[in-house]
Amino acid sequence: RRYIPTPYSGRVCIFLPNKAWLRSGAAPHRWLRVVPHAEFFFGPGDCNDPLMLEEPDAPAIAELYRQAIQKAERLT
Repeated sequence: RRYIPTPYSGRVCIFLPNKAWLRSGAAPHRWLRVVPHAEFFFGPGDCNDPLMLEEPDAPAIAELYRQAIQKAERLT
């Protein structure tokens, strides 16, 4: 059996290493089929995906999380 995701109307934040990931084989834009209001956050252009939560990219990714939290707090 194959898993079929169901639509979700809530808020979802998707954190990607960089904007180039939109064109990657991971195809993160497919999330929009299930979560039409998903918001993408992008790390620095030279951010390396498996290491995006480690130095030197960790501070930039942490700032993206802070921005997402602040935005969510404003919306509630």
